[in-house]
Amino acid sequence: MLQVCGVWRAVPRLSLRLLRAEQLHVALVTPTHPSGEVWGPLIRHRALAAETFSAILTLEGPQQPGVGGVTLLTLSDTEDSLHFLLLFRGLLDPRNGGLSRVPLRLQILHQGQLLRELQANGSAQEPGFAEVLPDLTAQEMDWLVQGELQMALARTAGPELRISGHIAARQSCDVLQSVLCGADALTPVQTGAAGSASLTLLGNGSLIYQVQVVGTSSEVVAMTLETKPQRRNQRTVLCHMAALRTGGHTTAGVCPGLGARGAHMLLQNELFLNVGTKDFPDGELRGHVSTLPYSGHSARHETLPVPLAGALVLPPVQSQAAGHAWLSLDAHCHLHYEVLLAGLGGSEQGTVTAHLLGPPGMPGPRRLLKGFYGPEAQGVVKDLEPELLRHLAQGTASLLISTKGSPRGELRGQRRTVICDPVVCPPPSCSQPVQVLDQCCPVCPEKQDVRELPGLPRSRDPGEGCYFDGDRSWRAAGTRWHPVVPPFGLIKCAVCTCKGGTGEVHCEKVQCPRLACAQPVRANPTDCCKQCPVGSGARTQLGDPMQADGPRGCRFAGQWFPESQSWHPSVPPFGEMSCITCRCGAGVPHCERDDCSLPLACGSGKESRCCSHCTPRGSAPETRTVPELEKAAEGS
Repeated sequence: MLQVCGVWRAVPRLSLRLLRAEQLHVALVTPTHPSGEVWGPLIRHRALAAETFSAILTLEGPQQPGVGGVTLLTLSDTEDSLHFLLLFRGLLDPRNGGLSRVPLRLQILHQGQLLRELQANGSAQEPGFAEVLPDLTAQEMDWLVQGELQMALARTAGPELRISGHIAARQSCDVLQSVLCGADALTPVQTGAAGSASLTLLGNGSLIYQVQVVGTSSEVVAMTLETKPQRRNQRTVLCHMAALRTGGHTTAGVCPGLGARGAHMLLQNELFLNVGTKDFPDGELRGHVSTLPYSGHSARHETLPVPLAGALVLPPVQSQAAGHAWLSLDAHCHLHYEVLLAGLGGSEQGTVTAHLLGPPGMPGPRRLLKGFYGPEAQGVVKDLEPELLRHLAQGTASLLISTKGSPRGELRGQRRTVICDPVVCPPPSCSQPVQVLDQCCPVCPEKQDVRELPGLPRSRDPGEGCYFDGDRSWRAAGTRWHPVVPPFGLIKCAVCTCKGGTGEVHCEKVQCPRLACAQPVRANPTDCCKQCPVGSGARTQLGDPMQADGPRGCRFAGQWFPESQSWHPSVPPFGEMSCITCRCGAGVPHCERDDCSLPLACGSGKESRCCSHCTPRGSAPETRTVPELEKAAEGS
C-alpha cells in the first residue's frame, strides 16, 4: 500500500476555514492522470479515533473514475466482534432518487471463499453505513491480523459494480515509540537508567522492535511487551524480546504474532514495555507504547532516537526520569530536534531546559533548544555554531536536560555516528573460488567442504599451529596475519599471531605512526593507518595507537570516558579522590593533583578541602599516569 505523508505549514486562513467546513479536497496527481487519479474531500469523523484496522476498497474489473470506498474497523473491548464504518462513492447513481435507500450486499471472504454476508442499505446522498461482525472465530481473528480477510461491497440488484479490498492493521506515517523510565516501573525505582524503543507494525501482524537500554544497575534479564496488569502478579505478556547484544545496549527483533487483539491494543496505546534486571526482576524500567503523530520529522524514520538518562550525566544522577531525542541536520545544516521525556514530576515539567553542547567537561558553545510544552519539545535551529556542527558530525555532541531539582543536568544523551566501510575480502588461495549464498566474499570449494564437516576437530598438537574461530582455519606456529571476521571480512587494523607453544591466537590493534601534519588522509579506503598528504613535508613521529576517524576515548578503572572529558577517579577502598582530576587526551588518561600553589590558597587564610598548607609559588602541579595513580592508591 502506497503512503504519501507531508506537512502543510503556514496554512492560509481561507484554507483553514474551508478545512473546518469540510470543503477542501485532496487529489493524487500522476503523470498519466494530470487532473488527478484519486481524489476526495477531507472530512472529520469520530470513528477515526477508534480505528485499528482498515481496508481500501477499489472497483473490480474495468476501472471507472470516482468509484471506491474505505472502511474503518475496530475490535470490541469485551468480545471478539468487529465494528466498522464503511464509506463509499460511485456505486449508486445520484440521478435515480438520491434520497432513496438501496439494498447492498457486504461479503467477508478468505482466498475467494465466502465466510460471512451482511445486508445493508445506502443512498447516494448518504454513502455509508455502520455494522458489526459478531463473534469472530479464532481462525478469523488470525486471518484478520495477517491481512488475509477480504471485504467486498456490491448492489443487491442492478448493474454489477463491486468494490473490494483486504483488511489489515492500520497503516500510517505515525511512529510507535516508548520512553522507559524507573518512575513508571511497577514498583518505582531511582537508578538513573533509561530505555528507548521504536516499533513498526507490519501489515501481516508482525511487530519489528528496536530497544536501547542504558545505565541499568545490573544485567538485563528480560524484556517484554505486555498489557497493563489488573494486579501486580497478573501480567499478560504478548512478546518476549531478544536479549541485549553482547557488550552492548541495544536489541532488535520481530514479534511474529501479536494476534488481532494485541495489534488492536497496540494501536490503541494500551501496551507497555518492561525491562527486568537482576536487581529488579519485576522491572527496573517500564514505558507506555504510544503513537507519535506524524510531524514531518524525517529523523524518526531514518535513525534511532538518542536515549537520555541520568546515568549518563557527569557525575551520574539517580533520576527516575528518562527520555529520548531525535536530532538531524538537513542539507542547509539546520538542526531539527524532537525531545520526549517521561517520569518527571508535575512540579518539574514547567522548569525543563535542553542544551546542545560538546563532550562533558569540554569548554565550548552551548545552544538552548526551545519549544518545551510539558515533557515534549521540537523545533529547528538554523544558525548552529560551527563547533557544534563538528560535534554532531563526529558523534561527540551531547544533549543535556536540566530541571529545577537538577540544574546541572537531570538527563544526558550523546548523538553518535555510525561509519560503514565496505567488506574487504582476502585474496583466495585457490584458482577457482565460488560465491556462496549469503556470503560476501568468495571461498575455495575444498576449504568450504572441510569447514562444514560436522566433526571437524578443533584441537591438535599445539606445535602444529592454532585454530582461529574467525575464518575457522588452522595457522602454522609463528604465523602473523590480518584476521578475517565474518560478516566484516578482512580486518586490516588488527594483526593476529599464532603462539606455537600454547596453540593460542593473540590479536592486537595495528600501531600506526604518529603524524605531524594537520590533516592526515587515507590513501585507500581499506587502509588502516592514515598518512600525510604527498608534498606536506611532514615526518612521522613515534608510534601511536590505531588512528580513528573521530575523537578517541580513554578506558580508566573499567569505565570509558570520551575525549577531553575530566573526572575525579574512584580508587577502592578509598572512594572518590576529589583532590585528583583526570582528563582524557589523545586516548590516554592523565591524572594530576589540584594545584595548591595559587595565591588564593593562602590569601584567604582558609584551608581548602585539598590544600591543607601553602606551598611555595612556582612549583609545578604533580602529574601522574594511570599506573602511578593506582600504585599510589595501593600503597596508601
